[in-house]
Amino acid sequence: KNSSVIELRNNEYSTNVVFRLSKLPQKGVDVQIAVEESYAAIYNTIHETDFEVFPAANVKIANNGTFVLAPDDKVTPSVKVTLTAFDGMEEDKTYIVPLTVTSSTEGVTFTENVQAYGASRSRLSQQT
Repeated sequence: KNSSVIELRNNEYSTNVVFRLSKLPQKGVDVQIAVEESYAAIYNTIHETDFEVFPAANVKIANNGTFVLAPDDKVTPSVKVTLTAFDGMEEDKTYIVPLTVTSSTEGVTFTENVQAYGASRSRLSQQT
């Protein structure tokens, strides 16, 4: 369970995330990081929460989420994730951003552990 919560005070917010392998892969590993909206229900069930999903269309992952790990590296580079506010986004409500990591490299598997980040929008006061 990841308890990071991001507060959108503007229409856009960027943060960095990393994913780790449990051991050195001994070969280059193709990694794909993506938003998997269906994991929100799994996360909510496991953690007894009721977050609504932040739309994948409003999440941009650097390099289209595609990375290659070197044979002696078990941590992805710091990956920039940008969230953009969406129509109908409610103030002071927390939404879930479920990120998944997969690999097409033979012999490399990831456990099905849902990493989710929260995003909420705060009311902005405008000074005139």
